[in-house]
Amino acid sequence: MSRWGDERAVTVQIGAVLLLAILFAALALYQVNVVPAQNGAIESEHNQQVHDELQDLRNAIRNVGTSGGSESVSVTLGTRYPTRTFLTNPTDPTGTLRTSETGAVGIDNAEFDGRYTTTADELLGEDFETRTLSYEPSYNEYRDAPTTRLEHGFAFNEFSDASVALTDQPVIDDERITIVLVEGSLSMSSRGATTVDTRILSGPTDPITLEDDGANITITVPTASPRAWNESIGTEFGPASGAEHARVTGYADGQLTVELEGDTEYELRMARIAVGDGRDDGSDEFDINRVTADDTDSSGAYDVRWDTDRINDEERVSCTDESCTFTAANAGDTIPASVETVPAVDDAAVEYAVGNNEIAGLVPGRGTIQDGVHETALEARSNGTTTLFASSGGAGDALDVTVAVESAEASLPDGSVAYHDRNDDGVYNDGEPTYTEADLESVDVSGSLIVVGDAFSANGMDLTAERLTVEEGATLETRYGGIQLTTNSGEVAVAGTLDTTAGSGQSVTLDAAGGTDLSGGTIRSSGGIDMGASGSITADDATLDATDASYGSITVSGDDSVGLRRAVVQTEGTITITAGASFDATASDFESTGIGQEIALESSDDMTLDRSTIDVGPFGTMTGDLNRGSNTLFVDGAEFRRGDDPGPFDFSPNGVDVRGTPAVGWTW
Repeated sequence: MSRWGDERAVTVQIGAVLLLAILFAALALYQVNVVPAQNGAIESEHNQQVHDELQDLRNAIRNVGTSGGSESVSVTLGTRYPTRTFLTNPTDPTGTLRTSETGAVGIDNAEFDGRYTTTADELLGEDFETRTLSYEPSYNEYRDAPTTRLEHGFAFNEFSDASVALTDQPVIDDERITIVLVEGSLSMSSRGATTVDTRILSGPTDPITLEDDGANITITVPTASPRAWNESIGTEFGPASGAEHARVTGYADGQLTVELEGDTEYELRMARIAVGDGRDDGSDEFDINRVTADDTDSSGAYDVRWDTDRINDEERVSCTDESCTFTAANAGDTIPASVETVPAVDDAAVEYAVGNNEIAGLVPGRGTIQDGVHETALEARSNGTTTLFASSGGAGDALDVTVAVESAEASLPDGSVAYHDRNDDGVYNDGEPTYTEADLESVDVSGSLIVVGDAFSANGMDLTAERLTVEEGATLETRYGGIQLTTNSGEVAVAGTLDTTAGSGQSVTLDAAGGTDLSGGTIRSSGGIDMGASGSITADDATLDATDASYGSITVSGDDSVGLRRAVVQTEGTITITAGASFDATASDFESTGIGQEIALESSDDMTLDRSTIDVGPFGTMTGDLNRGSNTLFVDGAEFRRGDDPGPFDFSPNGVDVRGTPAVGWTW
């Protein structure tokens, strides 16, 4: 008897296959449609967040430029997608915050009204360098995201066909003109947050009253988007414009020209602030004060005043109405110093005195006023600040004078090459402890130690202080011992030279409890070089040379970021660089010429090797450990060589985003 076969199991299998097919189809549709939409929403939300943070940065720049001090702002350059168990994400988005090339700011056809310190006229008819900032995101879905620009306190989004203001422009506000110049170079690319520090370098000025000199005042500023400024200020005078008393009149070669309405008094304030690697060059160009009648006291029949205008005309002198700085090449140099009377008198006796005659002197100390003027000579004796006094006819005046002898070594006692900077003013002051060459074999200072002169030791040098500086032009050299620089709490700064190549096998060690600054400095070692810091390490334009050592190693380790931009690092042995945060070696040269040696770079954040050269000897290795797959490796224009041939740069871990293309060699 025949029977029908049981086909129920086949039906179950077909059903399971259909369910799996439906499931995979649903996942595929979700991956193709929903994931991009969700990621796009995350990118759009981040873009709004970073706009708010960039407005905070704009406010910090403006606040520091108008009130002084410093401020730090955190900017989240990129973002991260959520983890997806069964689905995939593209690479997390990054963003780049950078400064522009320098541009010029100028004020023309203007003259100032009122009495100010004598540097006020230098603000007019001169060009001042400044930079602007821009932020560019690199999103996967939000491809039409704008570039956000910060130009002279004006924040706006620039799209391909429009500009949208995020803030008002503060340069011209009714009759007030505010110009904050930005000093320093900045280039940060990341998917995480970074901190931007802003700090005052010079100024701000007191309000300075400006009038036109017959033609309308013009202000020239650099911009990458004239359209945004046209919309913000306007192209015609009048209340319908963004700035009633101003109009944009031209744009050429990246420079925007703004004309101010005539027959109007304006108040100008200027300052210079630093971002990125901006440094204080000691300039006081914007330290300008308004002088009022209350600034001068008199109880005699006539007033006696130090003639700071005349003193300021001398070379190497910078004066306000209340103080002067005399930069002397050598101790004993003199400049004319004059007093005047108001009204002018004749045959009146005048006497001079100095608060501290170890710092400066007035020769002669007395004289007779003729035609309302008497001239004496100010003599520089040592670094420091003191007060000059002049008195005549029951009236008198006082003037603070800072004396800076260009070579601090010249003002030290004979035979001294270093000093304990007790008041941390960076210059030697009379009475501060000093040290000779022999002393530098072993020094332990509770405070700041500053080395300003050359020193040689046959036995080695061991210097310890809270803060330790080797100034530019100073060389520390040893033969039979190494050089050890240690700080207990602050920075090690070396702008001079440390050299142990007179002997053999002698190492150089820098151990900083704070940060280390080797910018522009040089280390030459016949042994190894070991730099360690609890903070960041900056060694831009520095030289670390251990080629005189037999396979001497060079080790640089910072608990925070490490920057060796445009540096030269060379030896026969291994080179090891470790950064607790980002590592930036843009345009630097690393060379290990020994056989089978390694150049090992490590960072806990992004690593930048753009335009750098890394060269190892035969059978050598080049490695980069970025610790997290979410970090970015920048290698555009880099050259990787093994011997005389192109070589591989081996980076880890998996997932690291490699940006740019090497000019020589490859990454893997």
